[in-house]
Amino acid sequence: MTKTVRFELKTLPGSGIWTGGSDHTTMTSIKGSSLLGGMRFWTEAFLRSFGHEVCDCTHEKKKEVYGQNKDVCAACHVEAEHAGQGKQNKDVCAACHVFGCTGLARAFTLRIEPEGNVQGGQKIEKCVPIFEAGGKRYYYSLSQGWRGSLALALSCRRPLSWPLSREKGEVCLPPEMLPAVFLMLEYGTLGALDQYGCGLVGMTNREALSAAVKEAALPVDGQAKPGAGFADLKDFYFFKGKLDGAALQKKVPGAISMKKDENQRVQGQAGNASRGEALPGNFAHIVRLRRLLREAMRPLRDDAAHKELRHWVCGYMPQGKGGGVAVGSHVSLGVTEGGQLYGWGWMPEKGIEGISASVWPGMRQQALDNLKKALGSICPNLTWKEFQSARDASSPKEWRAYVEAMLETPWREE
Repeated sequence: MTKTVRFELKTLPGSGIWTGGSDHTTMTSIKGSSLLGGMRFWTEAFLRSFGHEVCDCTHEKKKEVYGQNKDVCAACHVEAEHAGQGKQNKDVCAACHVFGCTGLARAFTLRIEPEGNVQGGQKIEKCVPIFEAGGKRYYYSLSQGWRGSLALALSCRRPLSWPLSREKGEVCLPPEMLPAVFLMLEYGTLGALDQYGCGLVGMTNREALSAAVKEAALPVDGQAKPGAGFADLKDFYFFKGKLDGAALQKKVPGAISMKKDENQRVQGQAGNASRGEALPGNFAHIVRLRRLLREAMRPLRDDAAHKELRHWVCGYMPQGKGGGVAVGSHVSLGVTEGGQLYGWGWMPEKGIEGISASVWPGMRQQALDNLKKALGSICPNLTWKEFQSARDASSPKEWRAYVEAMLETPWREE
């Protein structure tokens, strides 16, 4: 029984950890809430990949239900009362039993143990303009984040109330969470600003952690099918390779300008950009990589559906009145000081909102082909990992074997 586990980590050279703060331009400590959000996202995607029903706390339909005059769990699809009879419904999803929801505490505690002093303030150091619209300027927000070694210590805080593969009431860390967090740290990122290069870490006790992950075991298979737009680990793709900086600059030429006054707030300020001012190498790589991927989406037809897809992959800031709502990027990128590129993305096979199900499969395949081709043009020895895809012909075709191979094979090379 695993009651406590420590993930001992170090940030990769050229990447740090960013969790923000009350002032979004400054970080004075590593915030656990930012890390827990990522852990929950990966755990939900992990559980869905094995066919388990997991809710989505941000789904618009659930917000509508929660707004009714009923006592509804804010994190699950379940009404807490049955037809006014006052009977409590305890059937909340597995992720809520792990991370908590209304009336139920989180099943574990998280302690963040950095080596050295985090106080003193990490800042948004470089702001590269994207465009100006509606009186506001939009930027790439670049920061080194906090760099060094740290540990994430997880300890059980109560008996499990709904384990998927253990006896009810057993005192141990939720077994569904440990492999998900392990995969997040090995293949994904830790903290925020991951789309701008932060969050790459390496596990220094990987071999010792493997024993705890194997003891937890993979979840039993369920029957639920993920809905459109819900994160499912089967829909994630990962890539890495040695970056050819000269090839990238040739693909995305021109000077990258920084905001002159780095102490101004990131948005809504009038400050002048200093054209041609040098940008540190890994920051310049990230900005160019993001532009490269955006251009990789442009050969798709210029209709409303393909614009939705481009915005899903690359992110979108509304421009002017009636410009829609902001969309976050679904691709994460990081480049180490040694020029090693790591990244991952998510593109749901079930589809995304605004695109017809009849055209989605072909669009999805074309988009992923374009992304891989663009990345391969600046990484000659690109490694691409994707489940049941011709783009990754060497991967196991059975899901459990695929996940086991991910857990057993180191991904980080630095």
